[in-house]
This record gives sequence, structure tokens and C-alpha cells, in this order.
Amino acid sequence: MSSGQACQCGRRDAWRIRQYRHNNSTFHGGYQTSSYSGLLCLACNRGWRSKAAYVDTITHLTDAERESWLRGNWKDEHHERTPD
Repeated sequence: MSSGQACQCGRRDAWRIRQYRHNNSTFHGGYQTSSYSGLLCLACNRGWRSKAAYVDTITHLTDAERESWLRGNWKDEHHERTPD
């Protein structure tokens, strides 16, 4: 089960967890635990939430990856950020 725009490129090696089993919502009062995790594909710029079992096998987003992706400069030898 998921929500959002799931990865369209199929590059599972580019998937990262940005929020592991929590939600941070002003509407619901800030940080709350959740069965859902937020995921991001560094290759196709898609973001989605899922509570599927595969979430436990995905690498967490590093601080360096987060900063680079937010600036739109994501690029390394394995992945290249492409515009929508």
C-alpha cells in the first residue's frame, strides 16, 4: 500500500528512505510514529509513502544526499537526477 508518485524508472538502487516509520505533520501536531515510511527516488525525482515490507531493505538518505538533492545537484557514478 502506498501513496504519492511512486518511482517510474525502476532504479531500486536509487531509492532512499527520507522518513522511516513516522510522519511530521503540522496539521496533526508535529512528529508522530506511523506504519508508513517516506521514500524518494534519486534517479526520477519521485516521492511516495509506503508501509510495504520492502521498506526495511532500502538505504536511508544520507545528509550529503539530502543536501545535494534539495539543491538539484544530485549526480554521482551510479545515479543521475533527471527533471520530470
